[in-house]
Amino acid sequence: MHGNRFRVIICSMAFLLVAGCGGSSAPDDSCDNETGTCEQVCGGLPLPEMSTACAADQICERPADGCEIADLPGVCVDKPEACAEIYQPVCGCDGQTYDNDCVRLQAGAALDFPGACDEPCPIVDCLPGSRPVDANGNGCATTCEEAYDVPCSDEEDCWWQDNLYCKRPEGTCGSVDGICTTKAEGCTSDYTPVCGCDEATYSNSCDAAIAGVSVESSGPCEKTCGGYPGPGLDEPAGCAAGQVCDTWADACGIPDTPGTCVRLPTECARIYDPVCGCDDQTYNNDCLRLQAGAQLQYAFPCVLPARD
Repeated sequence: MHGNRFRVIICSMAFLLVAGCGGSSAPDDSCDNETGTCEQVCGGLPLPEMSTACAADQICERPADGCEIADLPGVCVDKPEACAEIYQPVCGCDGQTYDNDCVRLQAGAALDFPGACDEPCPIVDCLPGSRPVDANGNGCATTCEEAYDVPCSDEEDCWWQDNLYCKRPEGTCGSVDGICTTKAEGCTSDYTPVCGCDEATYSNSCDAAIAGVSVESSGPCEKTCGGYPGPGLDEPAGCAAGQVCDTWADACGIPDTPGTCVRLPTECARIYDPVCGCDDQTYNNDCLRLQAGAQLQYAFPCVLPARD
């Protein structure tokens, strides 16, 4: 891509040298008709009997992002005598960060890219529903494009927004590509459990979408936790980080009660569907119980002890 672009530039600059500044009578838009002066082209491929150097108080200003391209043509521009104290950093081809483009010109350095050298890609802010893309192949995002139904093979492919995840069709965890999808923000409290691709049980598919996890299958995961240690194990099976072992209901105080690994919720909907925890606390919904790390006693408010 770079080769084609700069081949066009070189040809254009060569034409300017011959046609615009004394090699032909053809008109040249780069010349000032009032003063009769033309932009002096510099660098590029050497042409017979023509100088491509600039004066001592000038610099050959070439297109950005061309530090490694030999014989890249440019235009002679005067080095500034003074520069404003404005911080709009640019990176020079000498690997130095300059406070602004004027200071770079003053130092006689060619432009590599806008922005500080230790931040090689400028930030491109895109509206919701779009994503930054590298339009010129230089490794940095330069513009935005619509980002609907973008395919993905892992979460890194959905990098342009924090609330995206790679959603795959149910039952295809990691085996096929998915689509970058926005994580759910709120769900109902209905309990229609699904098993996520992280081997955790979720209250419903929407709850899995909040966590940014694709669904492996309907129903709770078969992976159990707690209970008695399995053969050759010193401790009961545990759960992964960010998960909790949710034991069967109405098993408070029973040691070695088995359960299933479920995601530890980070957010819960404001829905009143009360349940009672084994800590004898009533929670407005089951999500809040899980969030508090309490086991389930029964699916209705805790019964208050009778007063004497």
